[in-house]
Amino acid sequence: MSCIPQTDLTKNRIEEISSSLAEPAWLSKERRLAWEKYIATDVPDPKADEWRTINLNSLDLSKLKTTKLNPNLGSFETALPDGGKLPKEMSAALKQYKEIAGFIWQTEKGTQHVYLDPDLQKKGVILLPLSLAVNSHAGLAEKYLTKTRKFSHDNKFSLLTEALFNSGIFVYIPKSVEIEKPFLLGFDFVGNTCEEAVFSRLLLIAERNSKANIVNVLLSSNAKNINASPSLSLVSQLNELYVEAGAKLSYAELQDFGQHVFYNSRLNNYVHKDAHVDNLSVAIGAAQSKVDVATYLQEQGANSEVLGVVFGTANECFSYNTIQEHNAPDTQSDINFRVALKDQSKSMYQGIIRVDKKAQKTEAFQSNKNLLLSNGAKADSIPKLEILADDVKCSHGATVGPVDPEQLFYLMSRGLSQKEAEEFVVLGFFNKVLAQFPVPHTLEWLQGIIGETLCTQFQSQAELKAEAAVLVK
Repeated sequence: MSCIPQTDLTKNRIEEISSSLAEPAWLSKERRLAWEKYIATDVPDPKADEWRTINLNSLDLSKLKTTKLNPNLGSFETALPDGGKLPKEMSAALKQYKEIAGFIWQTEKGTQHVYLDPDLQKKGVILLPLSLAVNSHAGLAEKYLTKTRKFSHDNKFSLLTEALFNSGIFVYIPKSVEIEKPFLLGFDFVGNTCEEAVFSRLLLIAERNSKANIVNVLLSSNAKNINASPSLSLVSQLNELYVEAGAKLSYAELQDFGQHVFYNSRLNNYVHKDAHVDNLSVAIGAAQSKVDVATYLQEQGANSEVLGVVFGTANECFSYNTIQEHNAPDTQSDINFRVALKDQSKSMYQGIIRVDKKAQKTEAFQSNKNLLLSNGAKADSIPKLEILADDVKCSHGATVGPVDPEQLFYLMSRGLSQKEAEEFVVLGFFNKVLAQFPVPHTLEWLQGIIGETLCTQFQSQAELKAEAAVLVK
């Protein structure tokens, strides 16, 4: 991996992107500051815990070409799109949720479709491509995008994303506006060749006492048409969720990229007084996945729940790093990550709970369970506690092992093969986490997506779900 790319990923691209999108001067300045920090930041150490599962040599930054944005930013629609024209994951989501507050569909070439419920628009809700929002809502965008530098991003890829992002979404929920229907966001890395790069940002603001549900789908629908290459494409995301006092935000993300993608993601949750955030991360595809989920509990009464489901196949590698920072008293956080691996896939889960000395009465819990479905699969779990306060309740637990033989025996006694029985167990294993996410219909939608990935010869999805439900513990 080249420390400073010599071709397309250069400082000159900042000016090209800013100019093509007619960005304000303050944003160009933010990009340049991020670039300078990127240059000053060391290349990740492949021996470090959070990177040793990832094959950095599979990504050659010097060969990557950033996608060129289409100046046509797509259309603003009065209705949702025809699900039949979308990838299966998005089509299934539209069918399952039925009622959608807003919808935005992007590819690496630009925004293709934007829809926002007219009643919500009248209430001041904003759903836009980020490239438009930085001008049409410059005050809001500048206020929050310039906050990013106050928090440490020790991931070199995330700094590169700050500098060169060429796609993104802006969501704004005004004070005291409560929305039950979910917003459905989607990004399709269509890329026709390897060695492409796309950088994306999500800025989501939930003002005081507001409520919103967000579902974000990240995929590569053209994956089967990509020719094999020794060097991968890069999809890098930086997502910033600002949850102001008394607000409630639920955010789910499905990642399903092809084997030609190196995926990097940094999700930052900033949670304020008496606010609550729910995160659900589901990963079922990409050659390499490096994901950081950081939650900053900034004020008294802030609380969060972070959930994760990872299913690895072939030679896929996953590295998930969760960070819970308790910076105020009377805060609470829970993390529940479950990983199932088959073939030669690998995962590393690292979870850190940090409690500041002023964060008395903190409660934090972290759980990571791993199922190994083959002799070649490998999972590591590294929980860490950094506690400076003396009146706290913090704990963690981790397990790594094969499928419970009693569960296999039960299912095989009912006529299933060992392979089918294992897949049933995996879905039941995941259901426990998926069922915790509070947005209605998310469980059913993800059961279908994961079930299709897991199961090749089952009698029916209905039977799969019924059997899996028996195994939920």
